[in-house]
Amino acid sequence: MRKTRLPVLVRQLPQSVNAENVRVLQGELDSFLKADGPRLVFDLSQVEEMDAAGVDMLLRCVSDATKRDGDLKLAAPSPRALVILELTQLDRLFEIFETPAEAAASYGVTLMTENSDETLASGSSNGNGTEPGESTPEPQLRSGRRSDSDVA
Repeated sequence: MRKTRLPVLVRQLPQSVNAENVRVLQGELDSFLKADGPRLVFDLSQVEEMDAAGVDMLLRCVSDATKRDGDLKLAAPSPRALVILELTQLDRLFEIFETPAEAAASYGVTLMTENSDETLASGSSNGNGTEPGESTPEPQLRSGRRSDSDVA
């Protein structure tokens, strides 16, 4: 019997990721993160400000996801968000992709909509989001963990 994977949750974070917003975001994500194998993508394209509570939220979310055999990936960081990630060295912890679609593709899911708050399900029979015989393109990492193709 094949275990059903959770869909990928793509969530666009607000312009200001601070203590006030973090409580709301954490509440919205709580049940998703408690399920087996949560797969998340945070779209950071609108983020202009992130305080210590925002950094802590990222760490808690990735910790909660990995404890349940899931993962959290970041996508499209704004220039300010990228500086914050670099200063806190979170760019070394997370895989960071150019777009939410590339981040979703790394889970084997094709992003079909412009709406970043959509939940995406893996729909193909081969389990990787592509048609049988079709290969998944290697996503380009801006920073973060190196893929096998990065090693010379």
